[in-house]
Amino acid sequence: ILLVGYSYGSLISLSAAGAHVPQCVGVVSIAPPWSVAHWLLGFHTQQHATWSRQRPELPRLFCIGSEDNFTSEAAFSKRLKQDFDFEHTTGAVLKDADHFFGRRERDLMRVVERWMSKVYPACQGDLSRLKSMDYGLYQAPDSSGGGSS
Repeated sequence: ILLVGYSYGSLISLSAAGAHVPQCVGVVSIAPPWSVAHWLLGFHTQQHATWSRQRPELPRLFCIGSEDNFTSEAAFSKRLKQDFDFEHTTGAVLKDADHFFGRRERDLMRVVERWMSKVYPACQGDLSRLKSMDYGLYQAPDSSGGGSS
């Protein structure tokens, strides 16, 4: 599972990937509204932050527009350094894009595509191969119905 979240969903996907979804092999966090997270998370910001920092080996991509309406580029950079200074964390800022990425959706898609190609090179550019790759992170239960005797 590759979790992708936008705005509020990016906060939830980060905490879920870190603490609640062991099958997750990566997270894409688009426009995380960190400057207003305390309101969005019902004042449980610290708990979500703790969960989202778990599993430092998990590849993470954070994208924000340089003109984001809720989180400044400086606050974005500070948060990445403070909370996600892991080897597999990537941060990207789309110049002149706001929180909603109006007319910049294709640029955002290119950033995600390049990141995925770098992080999952075995796909060889065909991201549909993700579903059959072995990440060594999760073992699916035996669905053959033939349990052990």
